[in-house]
Amino acid sequence: MTEHPAGVEPYERGMEAKRGGDLAEAERLLRQAFEAGHPGGAHELGHIAAERGDDGEALAWWRRAAEAGLPESAFEVGYGAERAGDLEAAERWYRRSAEGGFSGGTLNLGILLENRGDVEEAMGFFRRAWDLGSDKAAFNLGRLYDDDGKGDLDAAETWYTRAAERGNGGAAFNLGFVRQDKGDPAGSLQAWRQAADLGHPKAAYCLGAHFEQAGDQDTAIGWFRRSVQEAAPSRPPAGSATSTGAGATSPAPGSGRSSRTGSAATARSSPCSPAPGRPRRSSGRTSSTRPSGRFTSPSTSTHAPSPRAAAPSTA
Repeated sequence: MTEHPAGVEPYERGMEAKRGGDLAEAERLLRQAFEAGHPGGAHELGHIAAERGDDGEALAWWRRAAEAGLPESAFEVGYGAERAGDLEAAERWYRRSAEGGFSGGTLNLGILLENRGDVEEAMGFFRRAWDLGSDKAAFNLGRLYDDDGKGDLDAAETWYTRAAERGNGGAAFNLGFVRQDKGDPAGSLQAWRQAADLGHPKAAYCLGAHFEQAGDQDTAIGWFRRSVQEAAPSRPPAGSATSTGAGATSPAPGSGRSSRTGSAATARSSPCSPAPGRPRRSSGRTSSTRPSGRFTSPSTSTHAPSPRAAAPSTA
């Protein structure tokens, strides 16, 4: 039995109309769903408003859905408050999102806490976000333990490895430096190969530099060429979570996608860079930027729109 059976049919029909491009019909049905008690209707109406550039209406719908208990919508309201500079409201809504089990709100709450100096509490929320499926949370834990090569490198290696296993190229890249710092050159190369396979252009550069120094010019040229090719589309730092605020395509209830970008933290010169301006350790300090539907944010993961949840869970 569903929590709001009267709203399920119009919600599902509204989602079908939206997928088919009939937004007028989708809005009509999703309004009907929300009025029948389905908060997902308001959440999706927020996305429709955001996609046509009406941020105010989008936030109004997300607030309604958040007040009805959707943690994904609480995340969106918190993100809007953060962009407006109201960090107190942002924290309040992110906490509601985190309490509801949404990884994006949990991750962003950790960032707010870290930015104001509450690092221990931030790390607790990063661990919770990791448990909810966020590779970016593991990256941030690795980054904090790493401390640019001055921290707990065993713990940093553990968390970077976990993030890399979930496909985080920046974590694999930083893992190479941690292993280099620990005196494991073979492990460093393995991590950079993994990072390169995950599309990290600086990893390809480091591999090229390694083979150049080893005298293997042909292999070095291959990696340098790959680095140039992969650097063409700007890639975001892998420690940030992808935002879904107003104007962007954000997650539907249950999608688990989160919103964050990474503003660069200070990083030491990379051992693979013999001259200034060469690659440095990836930073994963995540600050808020919204892709605005076209993923213009310079340092977020540019995920495609997440699939929408067809209906709420059943009891």
